[in-house]
Amino acid sequence: MTLLAGIWGPGGVGADELRSRAAAYRFSPSGDPPNAVTDLFTDGPARFVLRFYPDSPDAPRIIEPSNGRRVVVLGFSQAELPPLEAPTAAFIDRLQAAEGEFVAAAFDPERREVQLISDRFGARPLYYIRLADTFVWSTHIAFLFSIIGRHPRFDPLGVLQMAQLSHALDGRTPYADVHRVRPATAWSLGPVGFTESRYWRLRHDVDEFLDPVAHAERAFSGMMKSVASRCVGRRGFVSLSGGLDSRLVAGCVTSDQFFAATRHVPGVNDDELEVARQVAERLGLRHVVERVRSADLLPSFERHLRLAGGATPVHHGIGLVETIDGMIQSGGFKLGGGPGDVLAGSYVPSLEYTNPRWCSRLVEQFAFERPRFNERELSLIFQKDLVAAHSSEVTNSLRASLAECEGPTAAHRVTAWAMVFRQPAFTFASPIAAHPQVAEASPHLGHAWTDAMLKLPATWLFRRNFYMALIYWQLPALREVLYANTGRLLPSELTRYAVPTRLRRRDRLRTLARRAVRHELATALMPGARRYLPIKGRGTFAAYALMSKHRALIASLRDLVATSPVSAIIDVEGARRYLDGVESGRLFSLMNGDHAALLGTLATICLAPQALRN
Repeated sequence: MTLLAGIWGPGGVGADELRSRAAAYRFSPSGDPPNAVTDLFTDGPARFVLRFYPDSPDAPRIIEPSNGRRVVVLGFSQAELPPLEAPTAAFIDRLQAAEGEFVAAAFDPERREVQLISDRFGARPLYYIRLADTFVWSTHIAFLFSIIGRHPRFDPLGVLQMAQLSHALDGRTPYADVHRVRPATAWSLGPVGFTESRYWRLRHDVDEFLDPVAHAERAFSGMMKSVASRCVGRRGFVSLSGGLDSRLVAGCVTSDQFFAATRHVPGVNDDELEVARQVAERLGLRHVVERVRSADLLPSFERHLRLAGGATPVHHGIGLVETIDGMIQSGGFKLGGGPGDVLAGSYVPSLEYTNPRWCSRLVEQFAFERPRFNERELSLIFQKDLVAAHSSEVTNSLRASLAECEGPTAAHRVTAWAMVFRQPAFTFASPIAAHPQVAEASPHLGHAWTDAMLKLPATWLFRRNFYMALIYWQLPALREVLYANTGRLLPSELTRYAVPTRLRRRDRLRTLARRAVRHELATALMPGARRYLPIKGRGTFAAYALMSKHRALIASLRDLVATSPVSAIIDVEGARRYLDGVESGRLFSLMNGDHAALLGTLATICLAPQALRN
């Protein structure tokens, strides 16, 4: 990702100093390759700087209409821009309707105005700090701190949101005063002030009378167009796992342009690797295995945090820094599955969510049950006063974000929430999106594909019902390949689920009791339960298997919990006891994901402050 940063207003640094800091900025703690280019656009209160690598697949488009206006587009956009003499508003309108993953900045000296625009799904990072009369923005959090001359300070609510949900909510980050530009948003910065506007909203346009086979053909056609548009003039690889998203993308590429690559933690996700190998073989793609090893974990985390800013826990992107190294050697471009199963319904908890009568009640229940930890579990590492003061705010903020989502059933509303609020948090936080020499595209964000998926009835979302059948119908070469998450073949037809007419009784006391029992049982069974409940599996579980056995990482965290600003939110002695338990294999929960989430959050909080300092 190109470094794009700027200031509107009298605060921050001047133009010369901004250019100097951009030229000296390090994308990686270990240094950067040569051939960086820095350019600066400035006019009175508006000044912004651009640093990029001309040979990067994500190199910016710089458009210079008349009268000194400038438009900079970072990422992939298939916008057909108007003639150069057209007003700035015409460029903005075209960008807001554009296909692709991008952020853009437009500068109009006549109106003394800057416009910042994110794509529909917020797939490229752009962060900002809003002061009284000054607005500062950057594609890199570390450079944002450099502009304002401030070290990172933690926002307690943002940190607890990250621990509970794996990401902060609605533009918040774990850092005080630092926000991210939300999806489908335009900021206008000028003499009259700073205004934020949403130019597009995700809405389900449900059609209960769809023919599933015909609609699968239309959706797959949209995916093919999305893949083709993102691959024009590019070579690289498809990030292939044993799941649904990556096999769909892999089925849409050509073997002369792309190969398949799988990240593998030896001894942990072996079944996923075997499925990926079979997918590549049946599609005629060369298959490369990227082995993630624990020996490289600590420097990998430091590079990850420097690039991505620590907006989500580092364990979610384990191995991505190693993937970047491989990308640089193979053209620098990757096609990812990204948010595919999100829009397909992967966040729908139960079939009850398909009944529109219970929509409001189940959305409220989702907000209550979604946070991962109870207060006692959070207090293993966080200060008890902080947990008591902010824990309920996490649920309230989750409830507020769900209230912004629309749909006829709770299944549609939680799917919309996951797409608008959860998924952008991870695309923002990817080190690939922030690295200057490489780029990743997400075909599942194509407009034709998303429009087709927004028409699905609720029962087609449950258990990714339509998504699995679509892949079976449209990619016959893969019909005999297992789905790694279930160990079974994909279904050959749409499952006919009956919408429930009775709602199971749920109450908060029962949920709280389950969480308490989960903690008490785990504590009582220590340490013997460790033998019968091994921390293993794919994804974040594989990350915990690496982190918990990495002595250098655990030792480093034990020291860093007492440093500033970590000690402002962490219970130092409690966190050290927790790390002792990690090393000895003690469990605090019966849920594998809890261990990965807590240790990953602690590692991010401890390592981020130093990684983000210039």
